[in-house]
Amino acid sequence: STRHFEDGAGLCSPGRWQPESRMRDPIASKLYAAIRDLVMQYGDPCVYMCTWAAGRLKEAPFTNEHLQEGRSRIANIVGSSGLPDIMKIAEGQPFFLRLASELGRVLGDPDWRVLVQGYSNFTDGVSVGYQERLPRTPAVFARKRRWRRYDEDDYILEARQNYRSAREAVAELRVVYDAEVAAGRMIKLPLAEAKRRYGDRLRIAPQGAVGKKNGDKRPIHDGTHGPAVNPNIRIRDQLRYPRGPELRWAVADLARRSGASFGLTADVSKAHRRFKHAARDHGLLGCVLEDEPDTVLINLVGTFGMGSASYWWGREFGFIARCALSVLMDLPLWQLIFADDANWLAKGAEGMRAVAVAVFIMVALGTPISWPKMAGGFSYVWVGVEIDLVNNAVGISQSRADWLIRWIGD
Repeated sequence: STRHFEDGAGLCSPGRWQPESRMRDPIASKLYAAIRDLVMQYGDPCVYMCTWAAGRLKEAPFTNEHLQEGRSRIANIVGSSGLPDIMKIAEGQPFFLRLASELGRVLGDPDWRVLVQGYSNFTDGVSVGYQERLPRTPAVFARKRRWRRYDEDDYILEARQNYRSAREAVAELRVVYDAEVAAGRMIKLPLAEAKRRYGDRLRIAPQGAVGKKNGDKRPIHDGTHGPAVNPNIRIRDQLRYPRGPELRWAVADLARRSGASFGLTADVSKAHRRFKHAARDHGLLGCVLEDEPDTVLINLVGTFGMGSASYWWGREFGFIARCALSVLMDLPLWQLIFADDANWLAKGAEGMRAVAVAVFIMVALGTPISWPKMAGGFSYVWVGVEIDLVNNAVGISQSRADWLIRWIGD
């Protein structure tokens, strides 16, 4: 059987086409030349991207001055330099949404309005979707036809205590939440004030905690059991990400072209926390910790554990990824997006320079890449899959194989 190629950036993404079938317009050509000039000021990307691939980056490789110059060049080329707030970061998030919206509009992206316009937009804050219709975007996503089945008890609103994993990690979670408050992604309110402000839309969700590789704890927000928010969210757009067949196709396509193949991966830091929710829905995103039972912590941004978090992040990051690829178009590379992970597969020096331009555009638009996690080269692992660009092979990674063996043994 056959199915459509998915690059993770939506139905309208040019990354679903063969590189030579992506038609570049004159504006995209001007944008590419302008940004390539900036990335070449650091030397040839074919040289310094090897440092990126080796995982040696500790901080952003681009200076703020170059990024600001890149934003100015983008605004001038698309004819938006005179618009108000075009060079400002959107409040409560890291993205230059007005600039990104104008770039997408000029390049012909059908979803440019959601960044700045409408009832539920990224600038003012998107809807959680509790007991209201989430958008249907047929130009970007297929219709969602299958949903998780919830038990009858999941629709019952009740107060539940935090899970044992969170109760045993109160001190670690307190550090995390204090940092979130300091960053403006959460606020702390007395319980009485939270009830007065949000009324019957106040929901306090039980919290869990999972360990990270570095020993820290990551909070998990249960929007289902107790607050009964997730059962009342109905997502209508179907996100689809690339799988093994897409990766094999991209590797095979590069193998038939002359020259060496090169890959680079990037991870977005705190991806699901990078968009903000509308003020009307903040009360649905509350939680408490045992050491302060009369103080409510309110999330203002996307919250991992809420049913619509992955949808809104996928829609926003998909737009940014399409903008970057629309500038490159027919150059020999593939760009695959899986949630908050990007994978660029390029052929030869020309492809490597195109990857550097794509990364620069994403960063210039505000994408907070986790630089120490950047990796790649000729043999590397991406979302549990090992990619060998020397032998043109794709397979399960050793760490994922070991995990499977342990799981079966347990």
